[in-house]
Amino acid sequence: VSDVIEFRKEGDVGVITINNPPANALSFAVVKGISEVVTSCKEDDSILAVVITGAGRMFVAGADIREFNMTRPVDVPEFHVLIKELEDSPKPIVAAINGIAFGGGLELAMGCHYRLIAPGALVGQPEVKLGIIPGAGGTQRLPRLVGIEIALEMIVEGDPINAERALKIGVVDELLEENFLGQAISFAKKRVPDGPRPTSGINNRLKNFESKIFDDFRAKITPKSRGLDAPYECINAVEVASNKPFEEGMRFERETFLRLRDGSKSKAMRHMFFAEREVAKIPDISKETVVQAIDGAAVIGSGTMGGGIAMNFANAGIPVFLVDVSQEVLDAGLDKVRQNYARSVSSGRFSQDIMDERMALITGTTDYEDVAGADIIIEAVFEDMVLKKKIFRELDQICKPEAILASNTSSLDINKIATSTS
Repeated sequence: VSDVIEFRKEGDVGVITINNPPANALSFAVVKGISEVVTSCKEDDSILAVVITGAGRMFVAGADIREFNMTRPVDVPEFHVLIKELEDSPKPIVAAINGIAFGGGLELAMGCHYRLIAPGALVGQPEVKLGIIPGAGGTQRLPRLVGIEIALEMIVEGDPINAERALKIGVVDELLEENFLGQAISFAKKRVPDGPRPTSGINNRLKNFESKIFDDFRAKITPKSRGLDAPYECINAVEVASNKPFEEGMRFERETFLRLRDGSKSKAMRHMFFAEREVAKIPDISKETVVQAIDGAAVIGSGTMGGGIAMNFANAGIPVFLVDVSQEVLDAGLDKVRQNYARSVSSGRFSQDIMDERMALITGTTDYEDVAGADIIIEAVFEDMVLKKKIFRELDQICKPEAILASNTSSLDINKIATSTS
């Protein structure tokens, strides 16, 4: 059908396979392709039911968030419109969840009339972790399948659940162990006499909950959600699902999704999402490069940042030198580290023995020669280009050739700093 959508007929069942590696993301091309094939299946009298599945180990890992800031082509329906097209189909549509179904992937499945899942598959609504809420019916359809409390947990916390859990709580109808796609096609054939079963029309799971559950969830998330809007808006959207007609809930969800998507917080969280993945892709270094072991570390500068970085090494069980210009400054930095650990002991995060073990891994020094054998050295002094270059010139002279030299700078040009090394 297209580069990203495959279609074939198995008797009187049409099988749509999403093939958009690596994640089968819901790009404009995928949405357009699904819409066109579903329309064709509706018009084909020889097709009585439809199965939608994914290629490889993915069903659909979510929306293609790279396209969030792009103008949608006029011939591509909005994703929530595609979901309604599926749900309005006069022929039963079955989602065969062969692997990961996150975000828009789960919304796509919930727009189908029936859902099957394979062992090892995961489903979830993680949009909150990108500063948004589900935007194609997730907050309105999921409560109708699993009830208010479980829907709140899944949407507000954003964590995935496995196939067994999905079956138990009602996200899916069956877990198929063997010959997954073949069984899914057989299931679809058996559903022809039953006809469609739109998720939007399932309302019995919306009744059994206590009204205070929404305020309870707001109170529960407050300590870890300060400054964030999406967790609270997720709760608001599920609350609307509990007491308003489906179409009204969809309008509320869509308006909220667009407002959050276009806001600065979600844009920042999406930037961080991509940045975390790009940082591992270092140009000109092959995938076969052997990962270097970090058995010893050093941090230059014992201030707030330097001490915190040293603690991270100690927390990972890596011995670390903490270096500063004078013993007085160094002692103050080590005392601050000790105070930070002591607070964790007082709060019950870990024991005094663990604190002692971690403090023993941090060695203070004013002699750069002590760091000569370190595998990684991180500079964490204040933002002064002249000072940083001086430090890296010294490190370049004493550190072993394979050592990683890194800077904690937040504003200075790392390339200019690097000119002081060979």
